Amino acid sequence: MPNTDSEDAIRLYLRWIQDPASLVDHEQIAALEARAQGAEDPLERLRALNELQKVAVVDEKSIRAGFIKHARAFANANGISVEAFRQMNVPAADLRAAKLDGGRAPKRSATAASSAHASVPGEVRKRKARVTSDTIITHVPASGHFTVKSVAEASGASEATVRKVIEGLIASGAACENGTMKEPGTRGRAAQVFSRV
Repeated sequence: MPNTDSEDAIRLYLRWIQDPASLVDHEQIAALEARAQGAEDPLERLRALNELQKVAVVDEKSIRAGFIKHARAFANANGISVEAFRQMNVPAADLRAAKLDGGRAPKRSATAASSAHASVPGEVRKRKARVTSDTIITHVPASGHFTVKSVAEASGASEATVRKVIEGLIASGAACENGTMKEPGTRGRAAQVFSRV
């Protein structure tokens, strides 16, 4: 018998990867906006605005946590390969966190690596391998939406480098901007969302 919690978590995550906007309930948002505008009682308006704030934002953190918790057992039970997850544009960082990518632990941070090298006298520190534009482009999803951050995490490139590559794709007509989306748990401006053309 299939584990519906596991399937629901994987399904929700894959929907989020393909199209984050599809997880927003636009009818509920419209109803809450109307309720807030029509409320005569300021407390009722406050409650409606609070609910509106909750439903207008996709909880990326809990969606990723659900995938990481269930993905390995789901893949094993259903014979799903890591490559199939990659073809669904699952970032390498999430595959590693779910122990799907060969069960390897996440890479050490550059700071930890530097301090490890510094403790060995006479050792020459190795530079991090440069990520090429072509490599970054292979991590840009063919369908669905993506952000600079999601491509940077998947490719291992810096956000500044990814931003330049995406700007090049837009200039060549291979990608377009799709507005912004506020990432849960973050402060500051909403992230720019893009898609392939």
